[in-house]
Amino acid sequence: SDARMDHFARMRDAGVIIAAGSDTFRFSYEVQPGDLDADGLLVGAKDSQGLGEGKVKALNYDVDASHTYGEWRTDYNVNGRPYVSDVEVVSSPAQGDGIYGQGEYIEVAVDFDQQVEENDALQIGLVFDGRANQFRYAPYDSGDGTDTFIFKYEVNTEDYDTDGITIYSEHGDLFLAYGTIRAKGADAELETTHFGLPDIEGHEVDGGSLDHDKSAPRINSVSIVTDPGDDETYATGDQIVVAVTFNEPVSVVGHPQMALDIGGDEKAANFWDRPSVRGVLRNVGEEQAVLIVYVVQEGDRDSDGISIEANRLSLNGGTISDKSGNQAELTHEPVMADSRQKVEALDITDPVVTSVTLSSSPGEDGKYGIGDAVEVSVTFSEDVAVAGTPRVELDIGDTAGSALYSSDDGSKVAFVYTVAEGDDAPHGIGIVEDSLSGGVIEDAAGNPANLIHQAMAADDDHTVDGVRPAFDSEEVSEDGDQVGVSFSEAVALSSVIDKLGDAIDVSEEDFLRVFVSLTVDGEDVIASDASLSGSTLSLGLGTRVYEDQVVTVTYGSILAEEGVPIFEDGAGNAMNSFDSKRVENLSTAFDGSAEGAYKVVLSESLLELEEGESATYTVVLSSQPSEDVTVNITRFPHAPLNLPFLTMTFTPENWNTPQSVTVGAEGDQDELSHLTFLTHTAHGGGYHLETSELRVVVSDDDS
Repeated sequence: SDARMDHFARMRDAGVIIAAGSDTFRFSYEVQPGDLDADGLLVGAKDSQGLGEGKVKALNYDVDASHTYGEWRTDYNVNGRPYVSDVEVVSSPAQGDGIYGQGEYIEVAVDFDQQVEENDALQIGLVFDGRANQFRYAPYDSGDGTDTFIFKYEVNTEDYDTDGITIYSEHGDLFLAYGTIRAKGADAELETTHFGLPDIEGHEVDGGSLDHDKSAPRINSVSIVTDPGDDETYATGDQIVVAVTFNEPVSVVGHPQMALDIGGDEKAANFWDRPSVRGVLRNVGEEQAVLIVYVVQEGDRDSDGISIEANRLSLNGGTISDKSGNQAELTHEPVMADSRQKVEALDITDPVVTSVTLSSSPGEDGKYGIGDAVEVSVTFSEDVAVAGTPRVELDIGDTAGSALYSSDDGSKVAFVYTVAEGDDAPHGIGIVEDSLSGGVIEDAAGNPANLIHQAMAADDDHTVDGVRPAFDSEEVSEDGDQVGVSFSEAVALSSVIDKLGDAIDVSEEDFLRVFVSLTVDGEDVIASDASLSGSTLSLGLGTRVYEDQVVTVTYGSILAEEGVPIFEDGAGNAMNSFDSKRVENLSTAFDGSAEGAYKVVLSESLLELEEGESATYTVVLSSQPSEDVTVNITRFPHAPLNLPFLTMTFTPENWNTPQSVTVGAEGDQDELSHLTFLTHTAHGGGYHLETSELRVVVSDDDS
């Protein structure tokens, strides 16, 4: 059945609750929030054939029941309008003494019997001390769509109440102004019948007392209050005054600042309390306004108008407070760009050099080596742009060098000089006075830079060593067991070789034996041991050197040929390779052995090949044996080498016939080079474990 209200405007379905088997059906409908019918209900079927969506039949017969429309029942009205169920003050004074002070909020909660919605600027009425001139409006704060609304009123200095605030009602209706309240999702307006609350104990007001003022001053507005004139443009020297207006009088200590956006550049405006500045105020209480002033500088430009981003007021070490000592909150809304507040201050000042310094670091040893970059930083009095290639002249010991322009960033311009071989400045680099020249350096306005600058004396924290270490001398010891090689300065194996040694498990001694080779009377000799200390390399000899023998030393390898540094000095300068330097032979040892001493003679002392390649050398004996001689080949450390055999046999008949050995370098998946020693040991026929060594260097082909 239908409960039709307001002349069919709103239709409701009533469900059956007592039904089959009787001659009376009873229907029920629960009134919903927002239902409203002041002139009675119309009750009846939806149509003449049935009740709602169902059918009614005679109990024992298949005959539909007939039904006529119902009638108006004016004695039954419907009122689903929301009404006020309770009103209370839900806040408490901060001091705990029952008195609200300036800046505190009085919060009132209004409860309803159902969920409601508000529109417009809804407010509730408050009365202080029962006086008409103390009537206040508390604006709506929150609760839309719920069954409780919160209203908040901020206490001002003029507010005063000694017997408790009153929530105002008028003729028995709660006073709600400037808005409406309706049932949620419906048109039914609030039934306002509800008495207010008089003289609420524990909720007095004293807005003028300093003892109860605990609220921080807040910024009401930020605005530019000066007028640039008819052209709407500030020029050099003009004052731009910004008024920061608070919700109560404040005092300022120190120099707060405001950041202005002038042409995309941030400019700091400062607090300035002078009568000439305060004269620009219009319709602002002087005690409530803090004035911030910026004086337009040469070069300032803003064609769109000055703007201020939100929250750009800072104390800068000062304070802003009210008379109760409460520190101000500094949050504020932005000031948008205004085309009537443009800036155009012509720049006619040339940029000048303020400093010239060495800005690079030579490292812990304070030395620049060959190829190192020496950076010079020139700072100007303002931002500059650079065209062309200006340069600065450096004093590098007995020579001069030109540091060329490399980059610029704002007011700084960078120059770079690359240390060349032969540069030497043990007392440091200096900068020549007024040597900045070439190219074009100018500011944004096109003013050319004044390039005059002071000299910089030689700085011993920036020395230069561009001289490579070199072979100096070498000599064979008197006992003939050792060769000493001297260099022009202290050297060490480079960091590249150190890392390679760690990767392939080769010691510094083994590298030294490979990179420095010896010959005695034209025959290759491999050092049995080697050590490096300062500028001296000591090589132990497996075979004694006798007096009058010719000894030479050679430094280099396939790695050096590929540009890998082997020996370096403290500045990182790599030593160049040298070949067959004659050794001073100081040996006094006498060779009393018979001709044809027993030796294993190799055609090569060093093989250098890449992965996938092979190389061949030969082996013979130096003297005819009395019987067969076995020569065993061993290798250390391990390397990816392929040897066709590890044992050779020589007879009294073929002892001087060379036997060939082909060494193959196998490929692998790493990116490492390898060094190994092939040791040839002879035994039998008069040979007693005589040895000869062959060095093999395998270069990686995966790198």
